Amino acid sequence: MNLLLQSQAHREAFEYFIEDFKSYKPILAAIKNEYEMMLNHQNTYIKQLEPLRQMLVTVTEECDKQIMKLRDDEKNGSTFFVHLLRNNTAMGSYMQHISISNQAGES
Repeated sequence: MNLLLQSQAHREAFEYFIEDFKSYKPILAAIKNEYEMMLNHQNTYIKQLEPLRQMLVTVTEECDKQIMKLRDDEKNGSTFFVHLLRNNTAMGSYMQHISISNQAGES
């Protein structure tokens, strides 16, 4: 909120400059217009990013929960064997794939 009040104060001050310096009014008004358009564009962009920020917070929280669960499971030793079994199965599949690829290449 404080930032909005500061922004409004700057707008009003700039308006006074525009009105007081009549010979520079067209260029100052054009500068102010560009500035306002850029602020509006940035505000729109920030609003578009807000759902992504919320999603990032949610995903981070879920990942933190999963990490804590994995740590708890590792303390119990149960996931170590599951990971070992998965890695062993994956390694076997990979070795089988390499073997088939080598046989196909020799033919």
